[in-house]
Amino acid sequence: MKSVTTLLLDALRAFYRVHGSRLRLAVLLLLLHRAWRPLVVRWALRLHYRLTAQTPELQYQPTIENQTLLARCASIIKHKYYAPWYLFNGHLQTLYLAQAEAWVDPIVKYERQTLDMPDGGILSLDWALPPRPDCTVPRVSDLDPTRRTMLILPGLTGGSHEYYVRCLVHRMVREHGWQAVVLNARGCGDTPIKTPRLFSIAATDDLRFVLSHLHTKYAFQSDALVLVGFSMGSNVMVKFLGEEGEHAKSLVTAAVSVGNPYDIEESSRHIASTALYRNTYYTVLTTNLLKLFFHRSNAHQVFKGDSVIDLKALRNAKSVAEFDERLTCITFKYRDVQHYYSDASSNQYIGRVRVPLLCLSAKDDPICVAQTIPYAAAATNPHVILCVTKSGGHLGFFEGETDESATSASTSSSDVRVWSVDAIAEFAESVRVHQPSHNTSTTPPLHLFNGHLQTLQLTRDEARRDPVVKYERQTLDMPDGGILSLDWALPPRPNRSIPRVSELDCTRRTMLVIPGLTGGSGDFYVRCQVHHMVKELGWQVVVMNARGCADTPVKTPQFYCAAYTDDLRFVIQYLETTYRFHADGDAFVAVGFSMGGNILVKYLGEETRQPTAPHRLLTAAVSVGNPWNLAECSRKVTSTLFRRLTYNKALGHNSKRLFFDLSNAHEIFQDHPELDHDAARAADSIGDYDSHVTCRLFGYADPQAYYHDASSAHYLVDVRLPLLCLNATDDPISTKSAIPTDEAMQNPQVILVTTERGGHLAFYEETPDHKPRVWSVRAVAEYAQTHRHKE
Repeated sequence: MKSVTTLLLDALRAFYRVHGSRLRLAVLLLLLHRAWRPLVVRWALRLHYRLTAQTPELQYQPTIENQTLLARCASIIKHKYYAPWYLFNGHLQTLYLAQAEAWVDPIVKYERQTLDMPDGGILSLDWALPPRPDCTVPRVSDLDPTRRTMLILPGLTGGSHEYYVRCLVHRMVREHGWQAVVLNARGCGDTPIKTPRLFSIAATDDLRFVLSHLHTKYAFQSDALVLVGFSMGSNVMVKFLGEEGEHAKSLVTAAVSVGNPYDIEESSRHIASTALYRNTYYTVLTTNLLKLFFHRSNAHQVFKGDSVIDLKALRNAKSVAEFDERLTCITFKYRDVQHYYSDASSNQYIGRVRVPLLCLSAKDDPICVAQTIPYAAAATNPHVILCVTKSGGHLGFFEGETDESATSASTSSSDVRVWSVDAIAEFAESVRVHQPSHNTSTTPPLHLFNGHLQTLQLTRDEARRDPVVKYERQTLDMPDGGILSLDWALPPRPNRSIPRVSELDCTRRTMLVIPGLTGGSGDFYVRCQVHHMVKELGWQVVVMNARGCADTPVKTPQFYCAAYTDDLRFVIQYLETTYRFHADGDAFVAVGFSMGGNILVKYLGEETRQPTAPHRLLTAAVSVGNPWNLAECSRKVTSTLFRRLTYNKALGHNSKRLFFDLSNAHEIFQDHPELDHDAARAADSIGDYDSHVTCRLFGYADPQAYYHDASSAHYLVDVRLPLLCLNATDDPISTKSAIPTDEAMQNPQVILVTTERGGHLAFYEETPDHKPRVWSVRAVAEYAQTHRHKE
């Protein structure tokens, strides 16, 4: 008798004889499925990204300020926006955001502050501050008015609990160290109603009151105060900025508008245009308004005694327009809904905005429709940067894998992130670093359209007599027996006569200027800066002329060296101890030009590395046209025949002329054992001069060793003083490739501003009367003025 096992095997063999071909085909298909499925998925994802992934569309005027701000915004100007494959249109993006509202993460812990309004109502501010050093949650009492801060305005009926708000707050506070505060409108975010007034998308008084409160109570003088508005919150924000105009600059640093409807009438008409929109978006918006009024706030109780508002009719409102007609129009005294929507629309105010404004919109936004996006305003208003993505929905902007080749072939929906948070964070950080007030919009003259022409014009202007600056010279005896000269320019007396150094006021704001290589107080760019500071702003200015420069005689075998900071150190100690500026002074700002800027930054970095505390004299510093990396700049000026015959030869000629003709240095060094005068006199480039003079005098093996030691770029991270750095990317001497962008980003004390035009120390800009002026003079002055102590 056969066993059970044998019977089963016989049955299987019989089944295989009959159906074997089908089984083999099934196994083959299964193997092919497993082998080909990743390839098919990868192909499908790759096709999706090829069709949908695009770099955002930008519309803005190419001013220096806009280009400088956008330079750090990689998500906007460099990277493509990759909508996830399952969120390929605006409806899906918007639906996904609605689902995300139920997510617990990211967790943000707020502390609430309530504000009593002038009309008896209240607003609530929800603060989120960076954690304390012991990782405990900070209180509002820990608020730092000097720290970068973001004020956020949520969308219609929204509050600090909204997912898109929490994502932004979590990023700015946890990753970038910002303070964030969310303005919950009346009745929103569990804010009780005290008076018969709910929010209005046309009313900007509450935002105005909050900003006034921040500045009054906390003396808010942060390194950046940025407004961010979402949807209806952004509409209110842009309307407010347009109403304020120039005055807004004293209240905020910059602003970001996300998903702004701009034209309320058009957006309202659109979401009521089809049955799909009426039964989805319009119904949801209406339901949210009714829930807020009758269930999520006490508004219905406060309005119960109002004889003008018919609560029964309001409860039966079937659309946003009916809700506004039965409540908002009556409360805020509008004739009808059209009158209200027309007054509320921010598109008519965006042209008057005078602070940097980034506007983020999605073309497939089903609520704030594409036809309302204000392209014309961005084209005509230099303060507006318009960024439009192909996809994103309403406030969604969800992004998935950014691997366009789809090598991972992942279809997971767990790794999405919000692209708009990246864009806002980058823009806010760029605003913080660059401080737009110092990046004043400028246009170079038509005949000075590149760095070569700008630099050439500066050399021509050296022969100009104006601006006339009258100095009084003070000579300093150095510890080694040498001398330096300080040229003082003081504000005129009341009778317009020239004051003497003996009348120097140690409590008055003062600027120390360090000229460039072989330069002095008579150089055109120095005179422009000194004249502006003294004549127009009432500063005292002192120019430090290096040994041998500006008719300063050489007394000892010690000459100019870009790596030598002891002379600057001595001057600062002298001013500090002799005049005691630091004790009662208003401000003391040091400004270095070209090689003077290099020496200044190197000195500031060295002081931090010293075991003793750095000097307290300086309140801030400015570096203009700093070469930063001397080896790289030397390579650049020798890279082409044109540069060798112009800049390289001119720098060598000027250095050699200073040594042999404009000073008595050649006499002092006549018997120096290391110096070959004939070789030095024959030098026809800056490299040759440094090889035969500087390296010999200061003990360097070769120019490369000297340039490495002298370069200030690697000292930038150590600077512990507010420092503004101005460089032109078309500078033919202090070349773009030497600018230490990464080092500047690592140091919160440093503001690096790069302009597209300007040449070497020129920075000429066009004026209404077509007379070129030096833009850097105003930039330096504005920065210096912001670092004055309060009187």
